[in-house]
Amino acid sequence: SKSSTSAKAESLRYQIDSLRRTKESLDEIVETHVIKGVFIHRYRDSNMFIRKASIETLGHMVVRRPDMFLKDKYLKYFGWMLSDKEESVRVASLEGLNRPFQEAQLAEKSGKQSTIDLSSLEHVAVKFLTRIVDTVIDVHVSVQESGIKLMLSLLRAGLLDDIDDEKMWNQVNI
Repeated sequence: SKSSTSAKAESLRYQIDSLRRTKESLDEIVETHVIKGVFIHRYRDSNMFIRKASIETLGHMVVRRPDMFLKDKYLKYFGWMLSDKEESVRVASLEGLNRPFQEAQLAEKSGKQSTIDLSSLEHVAVKFLTRIVDTVIDVHVSVQESGIKLMLSLLRAGLLDDIDDEKMWNQVNI
């Protein structure tokens, strides 16, 4: 009957609104308590293990919730930490920037639609490109390897197509 159909529709609308409000509340908690309360203070901690864990966690959050974290507002931390004095933190930063590319590639291989819009990385990639390129000739091989992997991901995604810097390309030489 028509009244039971409209009652069901109304009930579903109510549930959708309730879930939307719950999601907004949870997003607010993450933004306020996790990001502003913990991450902002710990990503530059004096302890390299805490800095590394902070950046690694952000990398996981970027692919878990790209709608919330795949934004310059958060991606810039990876770029900043590319200059960390510790090798493991630089590697974690490069891997964090590369993780969305890896997730998108996995989705593509399994025939699924990726929820990650790789073009969201373009601004950060261009802004920190000089530093990313410098990691390719870092003193530590693990940083070099991660830098090359990220450069290859950027190339595959077409994010470096408009870069016409001969000095940079000679330095990378890939």
